[in-house]
Amino acid sequence: MTETTSDTLIERFDAGEDVLDYFDESTAEREEPDPNETRQISLTLPSWLIEAYDAEARRRGIARKAVINTALVEWADNLRARLSA
Repeated sequence: MTETTSDTLIERFDAGEDVLDYFDESTAEREEPDPNETRQISLTLPSWLIEAYDAEARRRGIARKAVINTALVEWADNLRARLSA
């Protein structure tokens, strides 16, 4: 019988094998994500879109990043509203 290591456990899980026997479910806790946590991402956007964000940022007197954040929040709010309707 092969010794169970983190690598073999991952291999078994990836192969679709049941690995729950290796965990104590009685002490398991669900960790909810912090809705206020921020993470950084990198985006590759077409030049015309960056120019549009820059123009809007100049018009509002704010940074491009703020315009992009606002646009993404508005998009997510609209999506959430459509999905809950």
